Amino acid sequence: PCSPGQILQMAKLLGVKPDKETYLLPIVKRAVLAPFPEDWMVGYDQMGEVYYYNKYSMKVINVHPMSDYFLDVIDDARARQEAERKRAIEAGEESIKDEGINWMRFGVFNSDEA
Repeated sequence: PCSPGQILQMAKLLGVKPDKETYLLPIVKRAVLAPFPEDWMVGYDQMGEVYYYNKYSMKVINVHPMSDYFLDVIDDARARQEAERKRAIEAGEESIKDEGINWMRFGVFNSDEA
């Protein structure tokens, strides 16, 4: 299991807007829960910044070794979502997703505005 905070942190790292791209949150959760590649290790520099190094090739990188994979998965999901949105518009279908609204968001309702 992972916490909502971990998901929000990973969403930020992957460039996902959790309030507008809710359909990407399952991918973000998979990224949080993904096993760390066995051939990679985590290190910290003198300033306390995280870096990753491959214990066999000694390659050093400053982003998580699985970042590129999940960024590609997110790009693919965005492309599919956009294609579906365009298809729905062309078909004359209305969808709350087209508006980018999270229908589960709750707020204060002012009866004077109704």
